[in-house]
This record gives sequence, C-alpha cells and structure tokens, in this order.
Amino acid sequence: MKIEELKKLMGLKENEHLELKEAKSSFSILGDNGKNRKSVLGYCVALGNEGGGKLILGVSNNFPRKIVGTSALPNFGSVKSKIYQSLNVRINIVELFNEELKRIVIINIPSRKIGIPLKFYGVPLMRVDEELLEMDDATETKIRNEIKSDWSAEICLNATIDDLNPKAVAFARKNFKEKNPKLAQELNEWNNEVFLNKAKLTIKGKITNTAILLLGKAEASALISPAVAQVTWILKGKDEIEKDYEHFSCPFLLSVEALYSKIRNLKYRYIKDGSLFPEEVDMYAPYVIREALHNCIAHQDYSLHGRIQVVENEEGYLLFTNKGQFLPGSIENVIKANSPQEYYQNRFLVDAMVNLNMIDTIGSGI
Repeated sequence: MKIEELKKLMGLKENEHLELKEAKSSFSILGDNGKNRKSVLGYCVALGNEGGGKLILGVSNNFPRKIVGTSALPNFGSVKSKIYQSLNVRINIVELFNEELKRIVIINIPSRKIGIPLKFYGVPLMRVDEELLEMDDATETKIRNEIKSDWSAEICLNATIDDLNPKAVAFARKNFKEKNPKLAQELNEWNNEVFLNKAKLTIKGKITNTAILLLGKAEASALISPAVAQVTWILKGKDEIEKDYEHFSCPFLLSVEALYSKIRNLKYRYIKDGSLFPEEVDMYAPYVIREALHNCIAHQDYSLHGRIQVVENEEGYLLFTNKGQFLPGSIENVIKANSPQEYYQNRFLVDAMVNLNMIDTIGSGI
C-alpha cells in the first residue's frame, strides 16, 4: 500500500471492514487476557468474522482525519506470532511513513474460514457501530450452517465393497460390537453391507472416502487420489538424522497397529522409597499413542494432499503431525471452553471412528 491509497481509506467511514485508531504510543495485542476487546486480537476476530478488513494505527479517528503517527507494535513478528497462536490465522502487517516521516501501521485481517466463527477468548465477536459485541445466536448459527462439503462423506466413485479389506471389515465388526454391546445379537445377523451402513462407513451401500481410509485395501487408496492415505513412521537419532522409516497405507484401522509395533516403547525401571525391588513402567502409555494417532487421522485436512507423520527420536520423544489447522484456534481456547469441539473437519469420518471405538468425542484429549 502507498500513502495515496492510505489517504483514500482515511476519507471513508469506518465500517465492518475498516477500523482506524490513533494509538500514538501503544496498542494492546491480546487484549489483556480478555479484558480489552479493542485490541489487535479483538479486531482480528470481529473484522475476520465480517469477511476480513484493515486495522490502521497512527491516524486520527475523527474527520477531517490526519496522520498522527504511532510508535505502537514495534515488533511485527511478535504480533503475527501471537495472533496465529490465538486464532490460527495469519495476518499481514505493513509499515508506511508519510512526507513528515510519521509512521503508520496497517494490519490486513483475512476472513474467517467457512463455517467457523473466530473467537476472542471463547467469545465470537462482531462489529456493531463503534463497539465489538458478542455475536448473537442467529448470526453464529448462520455461520455454522454455511455450506461446506465434508470430504470424508463423499462417495468414492468406482469403488465397491470388493475394494475393502476383509480382515479390516471383520475387525471393524468386532470393535463395533464392543462399542455397542446392546446390538451384539443383531450384529451377528447383519451382512457386511448392512453393517457398513449401520456403522456409518457407507451411505445406502455406496462406498465413501471414509470407508476407503479405514477399511480399504492398500491398492484402493488410489481411488481417493489426490488425497493421500498414508501414515509414515520415522526414526531419528540424537543428531536428528533419519535412521529408519516405513510407510503405512489403507486400511488405517489395521495400519495403526502395525505402526505402533515399530515404536520402541522401552521399559523404565526405578525403585520406590522404602523398597529394594524395582518398578517397571513403559516409556509411553499405549493409550496416549492411540489417542494421538487416531486424532491425526480423524482431523487431517485431506484436501491438502499430505500425509500423517509419527517421528520417533532416540532421545525419547514422539512427534505426531498432520495437515490442516487446529480448529479451536489454540489449546488455551479448548481449556477455557471446557467442552468438546463444536465443529469437526471430517464429521462423517469422526462419527465412523467413534462407532468403531477408535476415538471419543468428550473433548478430554487435550
């Protein structure tokens, strides 16, 4: 942006997409732990929920507007980092100087993602006149009901039940029975087509992307291309150099067990006070590994065509990564909300994994 463009904006009335502040010496970034909505974070939330806009510092708020200059936000990198950690949103910041060398800061705020309102310490905000107010229920519901296709629920063209791995289907029936003991007797009478529909892996007998991911034969992964059905285990030495690796494909229901067998879950021995006999514990609790890996599968953004990775380091840590964004924005938001996530990247896949006893939805993973 050039000074001439800035002056044109200065002639406009503030609205849902434009906010101007003098902020001569300072301007809050995160809003003092939620006490000050009129902060960089607050405007990122409110303007982002309205489709995006600009927050301009160093300009008088009343007409005729003048460039007054600002010394606020000297470290753009820190501002960007804090906003990203809070909202999982990347902002762009531009610094301008006029003829008198007065400094102006322009923060370009992107729009929220489809179906996901941004939140300021757990509160979705919207711009109303000069105020940043809590979004009304009707507006929030409208946002959440925006049309957003669920890739995991889409029908996989040309796929048939023959593209599913028989061992995976049998294991899925076993898990479904454990998850739903009241249906055990009925389950014995269902054929595979009925079972797959009941477990929400197929839709009226049609094979979904979810069915291929969880139960498909290895070669069936080509049917969901360009999405990638692959989990990679990597072993790194103390110097972070790769020493070994292995790729695992469909069916994920069985592959996760194969990957788990690659992880060196060593035994630790220690002696409690008052005893001469050692106790043994695993380096990693198997449930924690299961929770992390299954959640990587459930919440990956498969439209990004990436793979899930599990990196094991000889120093003693495991790193799980997948493609996509952390929908709540930050771990702090999850803890403060103290409730399950309201929106899922792959609703159909999540429901199927719950039915197969792979994950839960009570929000206790964090």
